[in-house]
Formats: sequence, C-alpha cells, structure tokens
Amino acid sequence: MKQKVIVYNKVDPTVIEYLEKTCEVQYFEYNDQLLNNPLFLKALSEAHAILGSRLKVDSSFLDLAPKLKIVSNISVGYDNFDIVEITNRGIMATNTPTVLNDTVADTIFALMLATARSVS
Repeated sequence: MKQKVIVYNKVDPTVIEYLEKTCEVQYFEYNDQLLNNPLFLKALSEAHAILGSRLKVDSSFLDLAPKLKIVSNISVGYDNFDIVEITNRGIMATNTPTVLNDTVADTIFALMLATARSVS
C-alpha cells in the first residue's frame, strides 16, 4: 500500500512527480479556508505526510491527522509548528533552513552596489 501524501502550496512539479513514483499524492491549493474544505479534511484523516507551509500544525490539527508520520515546511521557518506536540506524538518535522541563503546574499550585494553607486 502506498503512503498518502498531501501537498499544498505551490511546489515544483518535479517534486510531485518524484513523490508520485512511490506515494499517493493529493494536491490542494492553499487558501485561508483550507481547514474548512471537506475534501482536504478527508485527505488529512488518511495522510501519512503533509508537505507545504503556512498551516498551523498544533494539537487540534494533529487530532485531524491520526496517521501522520511527517510534516514538512517548504520554508526556512517552523514557527507554525508546535514542536513539543509534534515530538510528543512521534511525528517527524522538517523544513528547508538554507533555501533562501543565495537570495539573501544576492540582495545584500545588490544593496551594497546600489549604495556605493548612489542608485535610488
């Protein structure tokens, strides 16, 4: 039986293609009402993994996802994760801590050049 994965937010199509080789993937477009969507809630009740960002993963969320084994943020932060609750339930939590390093470095150099050349 394939593991069930929920992907929400925009994700590179190659990531979804990779997951689909070994998992049953359901994609949902993120919006503020996602937790009111009956299709999402049904998928969440059967999901082994969830991949995205923004959703608050706390005890009430985890109660809706009894089979969950991993939650993954596609972002640097993890402030939407209740780490204590996730850990107590034996669920793995991941994020992408260095995903913005190059972008930040590029911006800093651009600002330095703009300052040095008095570009406004």
